[in-house]
Amino acid sequence: MTTEKISVVTEVSASPEDVYDAWLDSKRHSAMTGGRAEIAARVGGRHTAWDGYIEGQIVDLQAGLRIAKLWRTREFPVDAPDSHVEITFLPVAGGTRVAVFHTEIPEGQGQRYELGWEQRYFAPMRAYFRKRSRVSEKEAKTKSVRRKPPSGRRKAKPRTKPKAARKPKARASKKPVRQRVKSVRAAKTRRKRRK
Repeated sequence: MTTEKISVVTEVSASPEDVYDAWLDSKRHSAMTGGRAEIAARVGGRHTAWDGYIEGQIVDLQAGLRIAKLWRTREFPVDAPDSHVEITFLPVAGGTRVAVFHTEIPEGQGQRYELGWEQRYFAPMRAYFRKRSRVSEKEAKTKSVRRKPPSGRRKAKPRTKPKAARKPKARASKKPVRQRVKSVRAAKTRRKRRK
């Protein structure tokens, strides 16, 4: 049976380790591509992607560098063997170059999968990692604003309530002023009478 091969490349704004880990994690792979994936992340582990449209088996893993697997879709002829996919992750300025080398594709399907890798994988991957890098930048900015003061500086004293908000001091007597004056006069008058 005649086969075809294709090679596709993109760059994403994340480290090779992060992209590699996302590719092998069912939840992150699903979020990264937009289609449900189930992956047993070990050599010999089975994988499915895009809601079961793609299936295969992991053949080789080199952490943060390379994933090799057997790969087929529902559109492969029944008697066609699995194709081979090798994904490499190369660090570049600002992220990772992801290269997919896809061989043993049934004749007449190569162009379809070349377009599929770009539209169904690379475009959503770039958006996924771009969004994650923005979130990371925001978190970094927030942390830098909340920095602790350099050692040697005194910590600022906690603010006290403004004077208007403080409770007034209790008076010596709760009687109104007039009553207190009257009682003081009455006491003086009593003393004079006694003399």
